Amino acid sequence: MIETATKVLGGVWGDEGSSRVQHAWTADPGIARRLAVGQAGYIHAGGCTWVQIARPRPSPLPLPPPTPEPVIVPPAQHQPAAVPAAPPGDLQDVFGPQARP
Repeated sequence: MIETATKVLGGVWGDEGSSRVQHAWTADPGIARRLAVGQAGYIHAGGCTWVQIARPRPSPLPLPPPTPEPVIVPPAQHQPAAVPAAPPGDLQDVFGPQARP
């Protein structure tokens, strides 16, 4: 920022004066510290604009029903098939000539 000063002689600007260059805040840090929820500073091109964010209006639509939590089913475990027991006695009735097909 350039700060200038010029002498005034009897109501007329004089030829003498001075200028100095100094650093200046783009945004006042005191204001930035006091911002509330929904307030912000938009800094662009060497300037700052303080804004208030509008809260959204509630929707007139009803809320959807809550989704049920998924049920976790454990994977099926492979169990070997049961081996049939051998018929009691002689196996001729199963493998003999009179066995049914």
